[in-house]
Amino acid sequence: MKKTVVLMMTLLLLGTGRNSLIMIQPQTVYAAEQKNGWDAERKHYYVDGKMVKNRFYMIGSYRYFFDSKGKVKTGIAVIGQKFYRFTSTGKLNEAGTKKIRSVAKYEKNFAPLRKILGKPKKSAYMAGCYGPGEDGILTYDGFIVYTYRENGKEIYMGAQQK
Repeated sequence: MKKTVVLMMTLLLLGTGRNSLIMIQPQTVYAAEQKNGWDAERKHYYVDGKMVKNRFYMIGSYRYFFDSKGKVKTGIAVIGQKFYRFTSTGKLNEAGTKKIRSVAKYEKNFAPLRKILGKPKKSAYMAGCYGPGEDGILTYDGFIVYTYRENGKEIYMGAQQK
């Protein structure tokens, strides 16, 4: 790895008045090495000193997603209005992603998807735009799910990142 050397000059003023002596002493200071790889907590990843952000990134044979703050996604996430499932270490779980997407179908029964997602942190229902029923906004950690319910049936309408 290449190190950058910065020369700094220190001025020393010795004495006072006419008989003062000015000395210049050079100092060598090494710039911080560029960071590559995972941080100590394995939550952020660096390439040539820059944190990977806002994208999928292959590390070895595994695919990860890093959010806008450079944090690796874990658990269930919505990216580009699509569901993804990641392991606790951030590796994309292809089988889990496929399972979620198989039940997250527009205007289809929400119950199978709710079973996978679990209980939302917050939910709100209001007069429906879709019909005489209610529109639902279900807030989960990191994403929002939209539903429509009428006559005891609830259907999936979409999802987005928070």
